Amino acid sequence: MRLASAHVIALVVYSCALYGCFAFLLGISGDLRSGFRFEFKAFEFAIIYMMFIGPFALILMLVYFAALRARILAIVILLVSSIVLGIGFLFKNSMISGDHYLLISIVWAGVTAALAHHLVYAALRPRVIKESVSHA
Repeated sequence: MRLASAHVIALVVYSCALYGCFAFLLGISGDLRSGFRFEFKAFEFAIIYMMFIGPFALILMLVYFAALRARILAIVILLVSSIVLGIGFLFKNSMISGDHYLLISIVWAGVTAALAHHLVYAALRPRVIKESVSHA
């Protein structure tokens, strides 16, 4: 697979994962101990989050990707961060206050989407094809 198409596919997966994470965050009500309910109306509001927060998350993900590419170390760091932040926002009543809950959940969405991007990019294993150039 060519490098450019691997980047495009990975960015599409990143956008879809970020949208899905925002919809999940907006649709979840309560924590796991008090019951789990998901409202599908949250997908409409996830678009608003994508407009305001999405560009900043994309820039941070691209900086992280440029520094580490899709190496195993980068994927492990994102996986551990995603799990820790996920546990933090799932049990919001016992650990964190309201303002910090929103920040942690937004960071979790960005980290999880970046993890999806890195996994897809690593799975595609793009190759750089060197084209021959004549110096005649």
